[in-house]
Amino acid sequence: MNETEHKRDSLIQQPEKWISKIIRLTGFRNPEDVIYMLTQGYFPYMNYGMFPVQLSEKFSGHPEEAVNYLQLFELGRSFYPKQADILEIGCGFGYGAQLVAGAAKPKTLLSIDKSQKAISYAIRYMDTQKVTYRHEAFSDRIAPENSLDVIYTVESGGKFPREEDFETAIRLLKKGGIFLIANINTREGLENKRRFAAKAGFTCHAAQDVTPQVKAYLSSDKKMASFNASINKMPFYAPVLWRLFRSSIKEFARLPGSKSFDQLGVSEFYYHFCFIKTEDK
Repeated sequence: MNETEHKRDSLIQQPEKWISKIIRLTGFRNPEDVIYMLTQGYFPYMNYGMFPVQLSEKFSGHPEEAVNYLQLFELGRSFYPKQADILEIGCGFGYGAQLVAGAAKPKTLLSIDKSQKAISYAIRYMDTQKVTYRHEAFSDRIAPENSLDVIYTVESGGKFPREEDFETAIRLLKKGGIFLIANINTREGLENKRRFAAKAGFTCHAAQDVTPQVKAYLSSDKKMASFNASINKMPFYAPVLWRLFRSSIKEFARLPGSKSFDQLGVSEFYYHFCFIKTEDK
């Protein structure tokens, strides 16, 4: 980690510790639960990977929210069976799992998230006949070894998956199973993913840079209109929150004018990865 990255991480981590203490005093287990409580029903996907459909002609007719998931699964389509057993890591409110269930028509689809608020929302409002939602962290306890055809994750955090997560994934997957990842990383983070995957025993089948698509949508009038519409639908406290935390919200949403938006395509890149378990483990 260079000095600039270290300073940035320090600036991010220090207030998070204070915020976490305050949040716990109010009865919440983590900051994510507060975010999910405030945004549930208003910002369903909570991620950046919404691509302009015109830049993804193969998926014309699908909403922008679906294209990210559909493109990711397209990378590994030839490797998983029609009746696949699938695990999603970091499902949020559960909307993405519904897209995957409709497109891939799996035998089973288990979606997990560390936020109890997010899982409670998914169980209440999503179709639980097609998807099983569970409040749980990613670990060996999720499923038996060599039992899954597909594991996928969409924006579970810049440092995910870590080296130990690749090792867990390869134990859970069947031979020929695939690990699909959609996330934003620095160049170093991207290389770490490749290195961790190879060390665990994966073969990298595809690595696709989709940063231009993501940035095009984030800077579009349609994205801003959608963002503003979501804010306007929120309860009375939304305008107050927007004024108090305007810069933070812009950074979180990677809106044009934010530092996080400017980093896309320069120091951070949105990639889709498809790793394959080629050997028995």
